[in-house]
Amino acid sequence: MNSTFLGSKFARTVGVTSILGALLVWVGVSTAFSATPLFTNVNLRLPWGVLGSVAWGDYDNDGRLDFLLTGYIDPEKAISRIYHNEGDGTFTWNTNAQLPGSSGGVAWGDYDNDGRLDVLLPGDGTPALYHNNGDGSFTDIHAGLVGVRYSSVARGESGFGL
Repeated sequence: MNSTFLGSKFARTVGVTSILGALLVWVGVSTAFSATPLFTNVNLRLPWGVLGSVAWGDYDNDGRLDFLLTGYIDPEKAISRIYHNEGDGTFTWNTNAQLPGSSGGVAWGDYDNDGRLDVLLPGDGTPALYHNNGDGSFTDIHAGLVGVRYSSVARGESGFGL
């Protein structure tokens, strides 16, 4: 059963909330205080976790935002999973990605300008930059990064695009 949420003044907003393993994916449309439902719970079932992050990105260039989820699902097991947006309100775990488990931050970015989003996982013990191979898989480029705990990452641009 889908649940709907009410909101106000959202302009093409995309947000994510993880509550005890259920990820609610919301897409909003601009409105001013109305009783019109803006958000629908798509009832996506995800593993419950801690010390993790979620990052949105279109890793396969199909025009739909996918997401990468990281974190510990138990004290000894961390995950890094890419969920592919099927375009019909569902997401499928991309098991071909083969990313190691990680905690802390995560970021998408095209470090080599090949038009495909690559992945940075700075978490415990396995910090790495992963090249997007274009077939749903990723390869560690052995960038020599140092692992950090309780991390966060951000993508920057080298210019103002003028």
